[in-house]
Amino acid sequence: MNLRSDPKTREARAASVDLHALVREVLIAKRAVILAAGQHVTLELNARRSLVKGEREAVRELVAHGLESVMVAAVRGDKILVTSALGEDRVKLRMTCHERVFETEFASAGHLERPVSTGTMGVPAVAPSAPVLAGTRTVLVVDDDLDTVSLLRRVLERRGYEVLGATSLAEALLIARKQPFDVLISDVGLPDGSGVELMERLGRPRHAIALTGVSSEEDTARIRAAGFRQHLTKPVSLSTLEASISELLKSA
Repeated sequence: MNLRSDPKTREARAASVDLHALVREVLIAKRAVILAAGQHVTLELNARRSLVKGEREAVRELVAHGLESVMVAAVRGDKILVTSALGEDRVKLRMTCHERVFETEFASAGHLERPVSTGTMGVPAVAPSAPVLAGTRTVLVVDDDLDTVSLLRRVLERRGYEVLGATSLAEALLIARKQPFDVLISDVGLPDGSGVELMERLGRPRHAIALTGVSSEEDTARIRAAGFRQHLTKPVSLSTLEASISELLKSA
């Protein structure tokens, strides 16, 4: 049989995802939160078949939700254990910290064989990419596009800033509860709220920069009223962004 031409095979592949790969992807995306919280994530992914049925984004969202729900119960230095196990036709995922437990399971989707995967992410296993010096300013970057967060992190860390990154309002609030910051850079449009709402829930931090796409005069007025001191339109020149940060910090 020519599997490439079999529509049923193509449909099955389109509706399956490597669970272990997604777990690691979510951990990388949450790296800043884990570092800010001073927590450790230990992986014991023992399911040797990690291909599961489900749409990629839906599975990823569920994994991220599970991690966030368990992290809320953790304090600095705590260990979060992430495990997977294979049942007869199910792959079980479990995340625990103290008495807080998140469990879910997925239908196994085939024979993608994986070796047992173990490891640790956190402090000190994952360290910031640049040393944090006394007097270093901390920037919290919030954008629903992970590539944007990663790019700004690399650029600003090279300039000597400590950078915390979040891809949602909820994640930004979690970080802010764990670690103070000097400058907020936030996209106005977030998947679970808005930059304006974030400003309100953070108590209108003094040094804040809003990032938007094309905006109307009404949008600009609303952004300013929320307390953003600077408003930059995407795509943002990195030199302009750096100048805006410097200007805000000089006005401290």
